[in-house]
Amino acid sequence: MKLFRDIKGQDRAITLLKRAYRNSVITHAYLFLGPPGVGKSLVAKNFIKLINCISVTTDTNPCNQCVICKKIESNSFLDLIHIKPESSKDVIKIDQIREIEEKISYKKFEGKEKIVFIEDIEQMNNSSFNALLKTLEEPPEGTIFILTASNEESIPKTITSRCQTVLFNPLREDIIYSHLIENYSDEDSDKLLLVSKLSQGSMTRAKEWLELNILERRWELFNDLIVISDFKFPKVIARVEKIVSELKGDKFYIIGVLLDSLKTFLRDSYLYSIGLKQQDYLINIDFFSDIERIGSKVKPEIFLKWENRLSKLTLDIQSNVNTETSLNSFFIDFLLEFS
Repeated sequence: MKLFRDIKGQDRAITLLKRAYRNSVITHAYLFLGPPGVGKSLVAKNFIKLINCISVTTDTNPCNQCVICKKIESNSFLDLIHIKPESSKDVIKIDQIREIEEKISYKKFEGKEKIVFIEDIEQMNNSSFNALLKTLEEPPEGTIFILTASNEESIPKTITSRCQTVLFNPLREDIIYSHLIENYSDEDSDKLLLVSKLSQGSMTRAKEWLELNILERRWELFNDLIVISDFKFPKVIARVEKIVSELKGDKFYIIGVLLDSLKTFLRDSYLYSIGLKQQDYLINIDFFSDIERIGSKVKPEIFLKWENRLSKLTLDIQSNVNTETSLNSFFIDFLLEFS
């Protein structure tokens, strides 16, 4: 049960929230905005405890010992309404928002404030956003909304304008590396350093790289796609078929992670091509010789073009365009450009 003081890398956000509590100026709605896996939910849970805690500490932390803190920790606090999509493809529907409207109309059961905590609100549909907007425009007294999101562009400005936005930063590489060294001591330190770079500031992503074998999948894809070898087209087509067949359902989002890692390779190669050749600037340090080879012969603007194509590919796949066909088309064109 981490307290505010134990959370690394989000000092600015935590200071803002603790100051609001001390000065009794907590607003009716907060939007916690920042990359996935950087501590938004952990900070939110501590803030919910702080607001309702019976014995707040002298350094403005929830006590984690009172009956309220324990109920919030165990998800049994009656004045907390918590909505979280089960997967990246789930949609928060209007019926869930209407259920919130009904529940917040009741009097508080046991806490100081009733809390509505909705994670990943960019996964709402338009009807849900409209229903939420109506509730935010006329919030019942004694109710505080805490919303989290990773992509501000996916949220209507009518929603963001009615919330106090609290920004969360990507975690520093050294914070992630220290956590991995402490919790994955059986792994090679060079591997953990690489994962801390590939995670792009997300602790959740770093753990997934290790626990879901994403690092190995990336190596296989890059080996087929980037490393010099003969007869690449059949290898890439076979690799795509394997990826699509294995990463269905709840694992589908891993395809996006792999595409993000390819985007970081293009970024590394672009940096090399404009003269930033030190490994300190680069993420994919285990493929440095390939970054050097490609970055030395390809013009910088080509990398930017392919980053844009990669972003479009990711959006197409998220929009349920045929995944296997889209990946094959992209990767074959990629090979023709960079081989």
